[in-house]
Amino acid sequence: MGAASHLAPGVSLNAWRFRLLGYSAGFAEPWYLLALAVVGALTWWAIRSAFWRRQRLTAIFPARQVASLAPGVSTFLPALSATFYGIGSMLLTLALAQPQCGSRSELVKRRGIDLVVALDASKSMLARDVAPSRLERAKLELGILLDRLKGDRVGVVVFAGDSFIQCPLTSDYAAAKMFVRAVDPEQMQQGGTNIGEALALSKQLLDSADRGSSE
Repeated sequence: MGAASHLAPGVSLNAWRFRLLGYSAGFAEPWYLLALAVVGALTWWAIRSAFWRRQRLTAIFPARQVASLAPGVSTFLPALSATFYGIGSMLLTLALAQPQCGSRSELVKRRGIDLVVALDASKSMLARDVAPSRLERAKLELGILLDRLKGDRVGVVVFAGDSFIQCPLTSDYAAAKMFVRAVDPEQMQQGGTNIGEALALSKQLLDSADRGSSE
């Protein structure tokens, strides 16, 4: 059993935190907020350009003739479009900055067992008296076992003529499956089936875990 105190998920240690209406708020990626100045400047430039183009036409032609000489030129629609694009870009920038509200510390308690599996990786495990082979069937059964574990830690010791720890104790079952899939009798340095050494190494792995949890 172990206990740990941590921030709520999604709260970055480098976040910009401040108080808002009495609540803790902030941004997980505050550097994106710098883009708001760029977005604001571009929006202002687009709106200003729409009015400037209209002013140039009225400076060249009489105001009453602008509609007939340049019927497609509008001030309102380009300015409105620039405004909407600007608002959308600002909202996207704020989303990238990951606004957050609230944080808390939570004590998490985990209960489980430590389990070490000794897997025979000698060349005899390549026999196909069990489909598809003894080793592949053992890997399949071990994968089923890993899928049934809930918070328990598992380790894998591989042995043939000698033994070694293929996977240290972990609750990351995806990583454990990856280590199991990598077991290959052709890579074992010494042939044979020394199960006694494998059991002794498994016991050492469990004993070291017990010492670590009691310290």
